[in-house]
Amino acid sequence: MANNIEQKISYRVSLILIISLLLGLIFLGFFLQGYFNLKLIKQQKIDTEILQKQVLAETMADIVHFPIDFNLLKYRLDELKQMPGMENMAYLRVIKPDGDIFSSTLNQEIGKKIENFQMPEGTVISDDTFQGNPIKIITTHSDLYDTIVQLGFSTQGIANDQQDIVRFLVSDVLFFFLLAVCFFILFKIIIKPIKELTGLCSEMGKGRLMTKPIESDIQEINHLIAAFNIMLANLKTQSGEIEKANESLEIKVRERTKELEDLTAKLEGKVTDRTKELQEKLKELEKFQKLAVGRELKMIEQKKEIEKLKKQTEGQIGI
Repeated sequence: MANNIEQKISYRVSLILIISLLLGLIFLGFFLQGYFNLKLIKQQKIDTEILQKQVLAETMADIVHFPIDFNLLKYRLDELKQMPGMENMAYLRVIKPDGDIFSSTLNQEIGKKIENFQMPEGTVISDDTFQGNPIKIITTHSDLYDTIVQLGFSTQGIANDQQDIVRFLVSDVLFFFLLAVCFFILFKIIIKPIKELTGLCSEMGKGRLMTKPIESDIQEINHLIAAFNIMLANLKTQSGEIEKANESLEIKVRERTKELEDLTAKLEGKVTDRTKELQEKLKELEKFQKLAVGRELKMIEQKKEIEKLKKQTEGQIGI
């Protein structure tokens, strides 16, 4: 029966393991939530950046019309490139309807023609590469369809914002530290008293009844500990009473054993005496029997002698 109980207990899950799994799941949930929130924030930043650049390109297309002062436009584009928030801008072009680049923040491409260029119907957002890096391109035209503005910019700086990653990692580390503190507190106020109670139960199973002052900050566990100590005190009292009863019973058993031994001795003495008496009577009977047998033999011999004498007497009379 004890083996079956131990086998059933061995399949139970440890409280430490349950709490560790719960804390791990909480941390995993927080990590995943932070990760997806970070991805969402990055996408929102990218969408906001695209919207801002789209507004800029459409505004430039509305204010730029031919004929334009090339030098003044070039100067304004260079100033625009130096403005805050334009660090990720690759280029800003002003293109004629036939595909000629009239002005650009990149001096080397001014005057060149874009092959197979088509006038966009509205604002077009597309993907391209610039100097081996992926960029977004916003192409739009003026209301008079005489000017096209093309703005290229990179979103890699937004997608790889180190500050967001650092904040995410710091928040995860802090949350993990809080989980560790919670685990330590749970271990101290719940698991440790329970393990001490388990040790006392093991000692009690070995026959060693001893109380131990176990303290916990949880009221229910303190009630459990108090009830356990009361139970141990009652067991000690009952154990003492049982020991006294056993001692009294042993005394009574010894007394009854002595009485039985004395009675047995008396009976054995009586049996011995009766045996001696019987043996003496048997001897007397044997003597009597021998005497009786001797008398019978003598009587037989006397009868024979009488018969013999009768015969002799009768013989003499006949003569």
